[in-house]
Amino acid sequence: MKAYILSIAGIILLSALVTVIAPGGTMGKFVKGVMKLLCLLVFLAPLTALAKGEWEFAPAAIATDESYLQSCEELCEQKEGESIAGYLSEQYGVNTRVEVDCDADSAFSVKNISIIIEDFGINPPENHIDIIVRIENEVKSRYCCGVEVE
Repeated sequence: MKAYILSIAGIILLSALVTVIAPGGTMGKFVKGVMKLLCLLVFLAPLTALAKGEWEFAPAAIATDESYLQSCEELCEQKEGESIAGYLSEQYGVNTRVEVDCDADSAFSVKNISIIIEDFGINPPENHIDIIVRIENEVKSRYCCGVEVE
């Protein structure tokens, strides 16, 4: 394919050069006509190969870029963790460290969430267990995955 494109570019450049150099009159018209025929032959060359059965379509090899998927997965995990931590801080007044484990599939679905509560804020100590259960249930219902709250 690369040779075909190079031959097209070459014949077009040659044709442009001949058009500039060709003399006026009958001889110039003849030379320009010959160049047009050569251009046409170069353009139709793949069709003759196709008619002879020499044209081969090689299947394209498609490979996934694992390093790109890995970096996207890490970015998704980081953004999701920040989002969850911000929501829990607003909703429950707790400071948390959230670790999200995503899957490198087409949707980067969340597999597991680990929430470590570092500070319960101004909540009374007897409500800590209730807050842990509420956080666990809410995150489970929102993400439909495994959730660990410590």
